[in-house]
Amino acid sequence: MTALILKTIYRFLSVETNDARWQVAQDIVADLGCNAINTASVDRTTGQMEWALLSMSDAWLEAYVGEGYFEVDPLILGARNPTGFQLLKSQTLHRDDSPNRTSFGLNHELAHYGYSHLACIQMPGQGDASTRLVVFSGDDSTYDFHRKYDQPELGQLARTIAAFVTEPATPDPRFLPMYGKTLLSDREKDVLSLLAAGHRNDEIGYRLSIAEVTVRAHVSSARLKLGAKTREQALVEAIRTRQIHP
Repeated sequence: MTALILKTIYRFLSVETNDARWQVAQDIVADLGCNAINTASVDRTTGQMEWALLSMSDAWLEAYVGEGYFEVDPLILGARNPTGFQLLKSQTLHRDDSPNRTSFGLNHELAHYGYSHLACIQMPGQGDASTRLVVFSGDDSTYDFHRKYDQPELGQLARTIAAFVTEPATPDPRFLPMYGKTLLSDREKDVLSLLAAGHRNDEIGYRLSIAEVTVRAHVSSARLKLGAKTREQALVEAIRTRQIHP
């Protein structure tokens, strides 16, 4: 076990919560010269991301989700048939050779936001059907981390991080489209918020100046989006995903 791994373990053992361990992980990779770390779990059967913690910039994450880059991300796609290690270099795709405009945009936009190299370590996730990913990213103009730390050592570090950093208790609502879930509309959020506060359908309709039948339609639509069988389950899921606040 290298000094880097021992130091990493000691730093994780000094904190108790998952949020604190996630901050430790970000501090550790910053010491290595990386500018971000991402970790996620991907269903190998469907290729669907199950959860993720991402430390890249808000501007990039907004583009990543908004442009649908996660649908063509080779690191996510590679989780279905993991090889153990992938290195993604930005600005390597030519427009004529790119499979589609989204793939080309992802490959070139990464560099624009400062992520020229991404080293992805793949490992078994919880259960037999998932792959856990830990991704170290950096900009070669500031530090060539993936050459200083070779693949075996990065792999050890990734597995150590994966052992301590687990699924967040509440998902970031910005990332719900990556998990195959549709965000609630503003009106649906309004209706569920009032429902959670204990108001009846007719009271909600009066407060929002809409018909009671429209209130029921919004509740039904929200249930479908949240995968809930009842309005009570819809409220729980909307609160859990931080789309409404109790």
